[in-house]
Amino acid sequence: MNKFIMAALMIYSMCLLTGCATQIQPSGQINQPPQITFENFKNIQLNKITLPAKYAGQAANEKAIAKIDLLLMEKVRVIYPELNGPVTAGKTLVIAPEIIDIKFIGGAARFWVGPMAGSSAVLMKVKFIDKDTGNTIAFPEFYSKCSAWAGAFSVGGNDNAMLHRVASSATAYISTHRR
Repeated sequence: MNKFIMAALMIYSMCLLTGCATQIQPSGQINQPPQITFENFKNIQLNKITLPAKYAGQAANEKAIAKIDLLLMEKVRVIYPELNGPVTAGKTLVIAPEIIDIKFIGGAARFWVGPMAGSSAVLMKVKFIDKDTGNTIAFPEFYSKCSAWAGAFSVGGNDNAMLHRVASSATAYISTHRR
């Protein structure tokens, strides 16, 4: 076989072995500010992240969601130290995050399969609810992804950074609209 054909086969093989692109995409809409600024609320309640049934039992995704949950709790507690504390007189803001779509590639898969495991991505929406009236005052979305190659070169480090980015984006929204 000549060198040209051999090189072409190698390039073609590498293209086949490259990870599939994830189909998770944000809506592209700009997150609108809440109808009421968060300073109007005396009590802040952060719910655990809800997960669509189609992801139940997927260990990597469930671990990723638990990590986002932990990060959100830590980051929001910096803004609101009284988070999930005893309810006092005044209005209560409920922060209800939900995963819309997720594909998380863990470190072991990145080590053994590399970029062939594909990209990681997460799309999360957070519903901000005035508990007293039941009205949703904001429903922004937060998206982050990690390419297959970035995840492979970092052996999962960039996949984990994606979890931090989505939690930080949600926290930044809360901080920005606090006053």
